[in-house]
Amino acid sequence: MKIQFYISGIFAIIIGVLLILDVNIYLGKAGYLSNDINTIIRFIGIGAILVIIGNFFKKDIYSKCPKCKETYGYSKLKEGFCPKCKIKTIDMEKYYDTK
Repeated sequence: MKIQFYISGIFAIIIGVLLILDVNIYLGKAGYLSNDINTIIRFIGIGAILVIIGNFFKKDIYSKCPKCKETYGYSKLKEGFCPKCKIKTIDMEKYYDTK
């Protein structure tokens, strides 16, 4: 989902920049986009907002404690240690490769 926000945001910013450069952008039946300052600010603003929203979607890496078998999101652990057992957790892919 993160990549969709980035792509949409960058696309909107590019349209805003093209409007600043006085490039005519044709939208089919809707006609041409006007290159007035309000339209430019809207496209660049919406693009920036979409890129910022994309930053909130972070894929967490999961790890597993080899002792208690609990699964944790790595971002929730302190330096990768299991909060119960106080031992280093193992990345999920590595954990299941050894089994």
